[in-house]
Amino acid sequence: MPGQTHSTSSMSLDLVAEELIRTHVLIPNGVSLAESSFYDALRHGHTFFSLDLITDATGFTFMAENGKQVLGIMGDTVPLSSDLRLTVVAPAPAQMALFKDGRSIATTTTQIWHVPVTETGIYRIEASRHAQPWIFSNPIIVTPPESPKQHLEG
Repeated sequence: MPGQTHSTSSMSLDLVAEELIRTHVLIPNGVSLAESSFYDALRHGHTFFSLDLITDATGFTFMAENGKQVLGIMGDTVPLSSDLRLTVVAPAPAQMALFKDGRSIATTTTQIWHVPVTETGIYRIEASRHAQPWIFSNPIIVTPPESPKQHLEG
């Protein structure tokens, strides 16, 4: 949600082993962790998953910003604007790959990464540590800029 910060609440899914694969659910700060807020976050795709055997991924953030304002996080749709950027913050340095529409378009090794966005598309992040897969984000969808509403005369 625009202008909100989010904290990570982790719920382990017993897919392989409780400590191996973890789904992180982002609940807005100030919202209590309850069944309704948990399912609301899942419904909006405010999640990512990680292989926490390597390093705990708690605190990972992938968001769309316009200057200093957060426009959206994983699972959200945001309009393209001239100063739109995607920001990735990992809890530890990582090898990161930015995917657009299913294809890797940029890579870096860092802990904080700011990427200007100039095209619409579906963007997501994959992060690795020590050449091992670590974090897989849900996407942020960038749509064409919002057009001004036209007045219908009649």
